[in-house]
Amino acid sequence: MEKVQIYPLPPQLVQLLEEKHKSGGKLGLEGARIWTELMPSLLRTHYSFRALASHPQLEEIAIDIAETLDRMQKTIEVPEKSQEFTADCFRVYALMDEYVKTRAQLDVTRLPAVNGLIHAIHAHLRGRLHLKLIDMYAQPARKKIDELVQLYRNAQDTLEEPTKQALLKGIDSMAEAFQQLKKADPESLKSCLVNLKNGATILEHLAAWKEDFEKSEASPVPVVGSYVRGMLSELRQNGTLAPETLHNWVEDEFWNLQEHWAKSRHDLFMPRPQKDRVVERLDSLMVNLRDLDQMSPRVQEQLLNNLESQYESLSKMGFQVDELRKHPAGWLVDLFLATLSAGVPRYKLDEIIQEFQGTDYQIYTDFLHKYLQEQDRDYLLDALAHIESELDAFATASGDGVQL
Repeated sequence: MEKVQIYPLPPQLVQLLEEKHKSGGKLGLEGARIWTELMPSLLRTHYSFRALASHPQLEEIAIDIAETLDRMQKTIEVPEKSQEFTADCFRVYALMDEYVKTRAQLDVTRLPAVNGLIHAIHAHLRGRLHLKLIDMYAQPARKKIDELVQLYRNAQDTLEEPTKQALLKGIDSMAEAFQQLKKADPESLKSCLVNLKNGATILEHLAAWKEDFEKSEASPVPVVGSYVRGMLSELRQNGTLAPETLHNWVEDEFWNLQEHWAKSRHDLFMPRPQKDRVVERLDSLMVNLRDLDQMSPRVQEQLLNNLESQYESLSKMGFQVDELRKHPAGWLVDLFLATLSAGVPRYKLDEIIQEFQGTDYQIYTDFLHKYLQEQDRDYLLDALAHIESELDAFATASGDGVQL
């Protein structure tokens, strides 16, 4: 079967497509209003992509986006072209996502601000970006490097000499890069790129160390993580929680956590059986945490550690989208992800159901039909779980358990 290209659309565009479909492809007043608001932002995105095309591959995608947008403007008010317009809506957002992913593959460092500057210089050298605009990307890069230099100064007394010398070399490369950036002639900019890359390759280790440290100090618990860490620290240091600490927990902090959990418990991105087990465990834990002031200090510490453990585990659970896309029909993953995000018009799902009827994709028809009938997102999770099980079966059949 030919791939059905689906990519999640913004709510206002879904609304526009639904209205066009109901009116036989005609663009009504509300649809015209939505398009008038939406099109300028799409054009701005395209102009930005075109100006920052630091590589021929990015230029090609930007041109493809321009051609698609031009076609959309010509077909939006033509009822007979409704199917083409719908396809281009999905196409333009898929292309924008492709641009972002392609650019990320071209990044040379784990320092985003420095990557931004490197892409901007390349775009300028390719004649896409005006020289004056490079400073917009130089400022955040310079700020990030200044932060890392200060971090080095704070930690230098604890570093071994070879490490210090390496980091100093990276700092020198960055200093030279920004001096070359000021000259702004093509040869200086090319040398600047070399120094930016070399300096970032070294200094990104400082950034990674800082991120790892901050991550180790942060609680995995959302919303009230710092308060949970504070209570655990208080229990370890004092052997008990102060009355005020417990009062704040049972009156305010717990309910902030409970509200967050109540909203997120239905939207866990994992197979239904796994989701049910996670929800059952955390629901039970929330009941006990609500009455934390009635527990002994030992039990309080156990419950709070369990809370952190549950959320730490939760962050590692769920579907691995990149793995799912290795399925021979990986485009099905995009279909169900887009549907999960409410980014696909109802009529388009009905069309897909009809197209899948009586084919090898019949089971996915059943999942979509049940989802539309009951408005229960768990059927979409069931579809992804089925893709996962098929992928496992293909991998087992291949003999290596990993590659298809």
